[in-house]
Amino acid sequence: RMLVGRTLGWQHLRSTLFDVTRTGTGFTFSGTGAGHGIGLCVVGAAARARDGSTAEDILRNYFPGLVFQQLASVDSPKGAARNLRISLPQQDEPLRGDVQATASQALRQVSAALEATTDTSPIALRFHPTVESYQRATGLPWFTAGATHERTIELLPFGVLRQRGLLESTLRHEFAHVLTNEQLKGAPLWMHEGVAMWASSRGQSAGAQTPVGPVPAAIRCPSDAELKKASSADAIHRLYDQAAQCYARELAAGRSWRAWVRSAN
Repeated sequence: RMLVGRTLGWQHLRSTLFDVTRTGTGFTFSGTGAGHGIGLCVVGAAARARDGSTAEDILRNYFPGLVFQQLASVDSPKGAARNLRISLPQQDEPLRGDVQATASQALRQVSAALEATTDTSPIALRFHPTVESYQRATGLPWFTAGATHERTIELLPFGVLRQRGLLESTLRHEFAHVLTNEQLKGAPLWMHEGVAMWASSRGQSAGAQTPVGPVPAAIRCPSDAELKKASSADAIHRLYDQAAQCYARELAAGRSWRAWVRSAN
């Protein structure tokens, strides 16, 4: 359906409820409806709810024989997992357990590195089905990996991040933005990115107390415009490295991101 939609337009194959057969000249798609194909009508369910039906009544109507059971053996999410709302495309759903575990660990690592606690509002992780979908949603080029807006993180497809070896580092980087962006409002972008780079690397080493090495005093911190307009993967890596060195210089002088927040207030 995605192939047909992207190639011919989304109006031709409106649902996943179809059969496809090979013909002498191509393929024939036969289907009905414009829904999701899993058997529950959203409009009908809403109408039944307005008429007073309970959730169990509605589900039993659409799924005859459905049995409701309390799964006492299933543990409730713990720690960081409670704060995550993960959106995966259908093809990645079998990997949800791995994604949840990896993301929860990354959030714990970054929270420890920053000595920050996540509030009770959830963090939304949205893994896009394609690179093109990610680009449309974020307005960013293909060589980036993630983008954070408030408490929502847009990400390249799970498989792409894993193939590039960027999954864990990207999650740590974007989680660092979630945990610090509000406090760093008004700070230059190099500070935001430098803190995220530092927290990501510290998180990777499980919060080990790695000393800050010597940093060139003459290092130039990238401007906001440079960071926003990086035109290649090499350019953005170079700019992020500069930002990390600038923040390392601040740390060496005893000025952490928390000190910047206190001075700004």
